[in-house]
Amino acid sequence: MNGLAVTEYNLGNLSVSEQNYKSAIKQGLPSYTCPYEGLGMLYLKQGKTKEAEESFKKAIQINPDIEYKKYNGLAKIYIKQGKLKEAKELLKKSIQNYPYDSEAKQLLINIEVKK
Repeated sequence: MNGLAVTEYNLGNLSVSEQNYKSAIKQGLPSYTCPYEGLGMLYLKQGKTKEAEESFKKAIQINPDIEYKKYNGLAKIYIKQGKLKEAKELLKKSIQNYPYDSEAKQLLINIEVKK
C-alpha cells in the first residue's frame, strides 16, 4: 500500500495517496515509519501543518535512526513557526541519517542567514 501511495502522490492524486498511506498504517508493522513520513509530506504539501507535524513526530518516535525527510519536513514547520533552534537540531539529525542530504544542508544555511 505504501508503494501505491507514493505513486499516487507523484501523480498528484493526493486523496488516493492519503487513503493508501492510511491503509498501509493499518496493515503495516508497528516499526514501519514510511507511511507516517509519506502522510507528513502529503499534509505539508496541502498546508495541513498540524497533521503534518503529528505524522512526522510519529515517524520519528517509531524509529529516529532511519530516513531523513521526516526531519526536514518537521524542520520546515518549525522554521515557519520561528522555532529555529529546534529546526537546526532536526536538520542535524537528518544529515546524520543521510550525509548527502542537500535539502537539510540548504535549510541550515537559510537558518543561519535569518539570524
